[in-house]
Amino acid sequence: MAFYRFILRFPKTTISLILLVTLFFAWQIPQLRISNSISELLPEGHPAIIQDLEVKHAFNSREMILVGVMNDSGIFNAGTLQKVQVLTDAVWEFSVARPEDQRALEAWDQKLGRGYQSRIQEILADGINIADSGRVRNLRLEARNDSTISPEFLAFLEMLHLRLNPISDVLSLSSVENLTATDWELRIDAPMEAIPETDAELAALAQTVFSNEMFITGLVSEDATGTLILAELAFYYDEHLEIAIEVFKALETLVPPYREPEHIHLAGVPMVNVYTSNYMGGDLAKLMPIVLLALMAIMYLAFRMLKGVFIPLAVVLVALIWTLGAMAMLGRPMT
Repeated sequence: MAFYRFILRFPKTTISLILLVTLFFAWQIPQLRISNSISELLPEGHPAIIQDLEVKHAFNSREMILVGVMNDSGIFNAGTLQKVQVLTDAVWEFSVARPEDQRALEAWDQKLGRGYQSRIQEILADGINIADSGRVRNLRLEARNDSTISPEFLAFLEMLHLRLNPISDVLSLSSVENLTATDWELRIDAPMEAIPETDAELAALAQTVFSNEMFITGLVSEDATGTLILAELAFYYDEHLEIAIEVFKALETLVPPYREPEHIHLAGVPMVNVYTSNYMGGDLAKLMPIVLLALMAIMYLAFRMLKGVFIPLAVVLVALIWTLGAMAMLGRPMT
């Protein structure tokens, strides 16, 4: 009863406190993640999640990103094959390192002192980029064997290495190996060592590709109007969703200049999950105002007064903001 007496005695103070708490939780909402990962839908420690992780780690099985290059006139022409090669190299070489990583490494440089200063300075010399991947890996291995290094620095180096090398392997017509057998030997050759220029060279490449059953539908469509670039993530999607989203954004930026006359599409489980998460966010942004307007209309028809609209609506909005803010603070995603 004392609680209610306080509210009735100090209504302005009560409302001010509620507004302050609401503003605090509203400040947290931008940090709220939207996730459609299956692991987020099941309780932590569920047998299905544990078995899935065990199998993935046992067989080092990570998700693949598919870059589909389509040409209605056929892919066996110099222009399309050139784009396949350029895209393959670009996917191999891109990274998702951020300016924040540079600043964080500079801060660690100051904190660790002379012991690691020279190696960190080598990485920072021309800005963090994919060329620093080997240096970061060596620094991580050295720090791992140093008992004085904090776990936070090791975790930072691991994440930095993943951002510099988010892709562990890329397969396409320009990088795949062709295994053939004769009575006397097994041969491994690259089907496309260079971009074919003449009709005879293009016909020979098509013959080589379609003579290997593993390439048909696995790398090239049966009608020869499409081919795939398969990129394997260097991490497990469910464990590093933030990096997966950044990879998706980087690929979306990378692909558009190569469209025309080819059609280039991004697919695969990581891409579908990121697309779905983006659509979930977009749908919430569109549907929330519609739902609020519908509620306001229904409450006005029911109560015939503005108080009957805004007071219940304010209670609902405050509860919603507190809930979403608390989820963001606790690191719980919206599923």
